[in-house]
Amino acid sequence: MPARDFIPPVFLPVLKRLFRAFGPRTEPLREYESFDAALRDSDTYEHPAVIDIVSKKTDLLRRALSAGGAAPGRQGLLDALVVQTAFGETSPRRGLEVVEIGGACGATFFEVDSLLPGRIARWSVVETPAMAQRGRERFADGRLAFFDDLDAALQGNGHRDLLVAKAVMQYVPAPLSLLEKLLTRGFRFCYFARNAFGREVDRPTVVLHSKPLSSHGPGTLQEPGPALRISVPLTLLPLAGFCRCVEAAGLGVALRTGTGDPDETWSVGARTIRVFSTDFLLERASP
Repeated sequence: MPARDFIPPVFLPVLKRLFRAFGPRTEPLREYESFDAALRDSDTYEHPAVIDIVSKKTDLLRRALSAGGAAPGRQGLLDALVVQTAFGETSPRRGLEVVEIGGACGATFFEVDSLLPGRIARWSVVETPAMAQRGRERFADGRLAFFDDLDAALQGNGHRDLLVAKAVMQYVPAPLSLLEKLLTRGFRFCYFARNAFGREVDRPTVVLHSKPLSSHGPGTLQEPGPALRISVPLTLLPLAGFCRCVEAAGLGVALRTGTGDPDETWSVGARTIRVFSTDFLLERASP
């Protein structure tokens, strides 16, 4: 399963706060009949500047963490809690093996590793070819690896302890189909964070989402780069559909938490949709 099949190249970063990054909706959004239809209106879909800015921000984050100058936020602490939970249940003697879908240049690995040193044996990031190549050139080491194909990443892991997918499911062509595939790969724990759900939707609802180039990647830069907006298709997920996939795969919900932010109200066509985010840690019963 090539990464390009499920990770849009421009939405590769770990988002610190999903809805703050979205920004206010002052004009009605068009609802598209499909992901591909929205993609045709996305003229900045594969802008190469995104990889550069994500890489620069990740390098700054790594340096700050190494120097003890970066304090984790809420998301970083939650990520560490998830990793510690999976570590305690699966691999206290050998270290945790993780596969992350859409992990950009490895920001989540660096932050969690700084909070829980010694817990992670291997962290495999699955990305688009260009982002995976940048990750291999700048950030790969003995424990952090980058792939542009999910099957290749799985072959490199001896154990399927934890799958991570943060702020990525809403940016893929068929999110519920991808969810079904990921849940059948045999991971003991699956962590889906920063999901975008619509309270009034009973089916995936596709819009075109635009945000500044400078908002991509972890943290900020003193020189934010070109004043450019990046637009990609975004799918608001039905929570009931997500939960049906989880139930059908035989996984249980070990942890569910919201962001603490209020719902956002989006105008989509003639409809009003309340948009919210929630995180899920799913667990497969041990044999």
